[in-house]
Amino acid sequence: MTDPANKTVLITGAGGGFGRHMVRQFRAAGAKLILTDISDEALRDASDDAGDDLVASLVADLATDEGCRMIAKDCASRNATPDILVNNAGGSRDGLLLMQSESDLRAVLEANLTSAMLCSREALRYMLRKHCGAIINISSLSALTGLPGQTAYSAAKAGLVGLTRALAREVGGK
Repeated sequence: MTDPANKTVLITGAGGGFGRHMVRQFRAAGAKLILTDISDEALRDASDDAGDDLVASLVADLATDEGCRMIAKDCASRNATPDILVNNAGGSRDGLLLMQSESDLRAVLEANLTSAMLCSREALRYMLRKHCGAIINISSLSALTGLPGQTAYSAAKAGLVGLTRALAREVGGK
């Protein structure tokens, strides 16, 4: 990855524990930050962590086209399109597969995989025009090992690994 100093970094799921840690790390590295989360309260705390390096903080459901387009339009209106996208949004609803509802399964897939695909698609529109950029997808060891009681989460994170590999080949040709 390129040096994040003086780069604009968009972090999804910025209000969670790992997201807030990344906010602090990217800030320390000299990046300008655009933060998103589905939770307004969590996003406020992450925005405080970003301090003067905060470009924007936006509440959005990134598992929808509407949410991702809203973020893209807001970034464009600020002339602050991301140089680096960190797809960190996600979550789990633990339970054995046989016990989980369809809505729980869909929510986990949408939060962990669909949001990353939709955000990547929007970010690529800008990155390809500029001929530069980086997309970082945050997966989990459970993508490779599978965890009982986290079937949907493990499947979504495995899909994220596949998405990362496919994007690298689509864009980089490797």
